[in-house]
Formats: sequence, structure tokens, C-alpha cells
Amino acid sequence: MSDEYNISENFDAINDLVKMTQQLGKQAVVAYKPIVDDICSRDASEKEVAWLLDYMLDFLGNDQMLEFFKQVCRKYLEKYPDEIHFHIMEYYKLYEPEKLVGTEYEHLLDEMNFDD
Repeated sequence: MSDEYNISENFDAINDLVKMTQQLGKQAVVAYKPIVDDICSRDASEKEVAWLLDYMLDFLGNDQMLEFFKQVCRKYLEKYPDEIHFHIMEYYKLYEPEKLVGTEYEHLLDEMNFDD
């Protein structure tokens, strides 16, 4: 009986965590929208773009945040191609690693090995 209780308790805890993560994503959308609007309306420095994309990576499980990320990447792709490419690869490593398998970028997945 204790195993059933632990499973149910763990499921409830995970479910609560998922709900909190979703809520945090919604709050991130509200907080990042004016920042994204601002940076896309002017000519920002590479450092500023990199900083923003770094912080956005944590929230890209939220569809609207992913759209913001893409908007910034599109705006600055020609101006800062290396920086944008780096952040796109970071996105793939974190959210869609299967898209890197079998490509020249598959080696990036080795960086995700947390066993060491």
C-alpha cells in the first residue's frame, strides 16, 4: 500500500510542478514582450541580443516565448549570424535534440551528458 501512496504522492507533486512551470511561462511572456518589442524596433548590440536570447532559453517550452525567440533571431540573423546560430543550436539541444541526431551538429548533444 505504501508504494501506491508514494506513486500517487509523486504524481501529485509532479503535476503541481508542471502547473507552476506553465504559470511561470505565462508570466515570462508578459515580462519579455516589451523587451522583445524594444530590441526588435532598434539596432541593438550583439551583447544585448546574446543576453536576451540566453535568458529566453529557459522559457522556450512556452509557445509564445518561442515565437519571441524566433522574432529576435530573425531580426538579427544577418547582423550577428554566429550569435544567432549559437542560440538556435542551444535551443535544439534543450528542446529538440532529436533534430540534431544524424547531422553535423550531433556532437553538441555530448555537451548534454550530465553523468560526469
